[in-house]
Amino acid sequence: MSKPENYYGQKPMPRSLTEIQKCTLEQKLSCVYQPLIETQLENIILDELHLMLRITAAINWDKADNMNKCPCERTTAHLDALIGAINNCRVCFQVWEKKDTDGKRSGTYDFTSLMGNDKKLLLEPSQKIAWCN
Repeated sequence: MSKPENYYGQKPMPRSLTEIQKCTLEQKLSCVYQPLIETQLENIILDELHLMLRITAAINWDKADNMNKCPCERTTAHLDALIGAINNCRVCFQVWEKKDTDGKRSGTYDFTSLMGNDKKLLLEPSQKIAWCN
């Protein structure tokens, strides 16, 4: 709230398509593959399928990081960071692990469905920059 509304949309904050292509060559800043379609980032809209894929990736990343840790040292740092980024867009969002019929952990996850104004907030052009940083 301390930053002006367009703070994250001004240089040097947002990445350009050229910068992402360069980052993939250097394997840095989470850029692994070259973009399949050369479109400017201002034209990309987040949808619920891609959000689900991002959640799954964060969960798997946390599992990989926790592989050799004892249960008391395990964290959900990547999932927490993703949830925090969404909440910073003024959207109430949660992810939880479903329970099976015995009340035990099932290994499957669910998340708050983005409806109405929450979905509109995340689809605003001014919010798309927050996903890139």
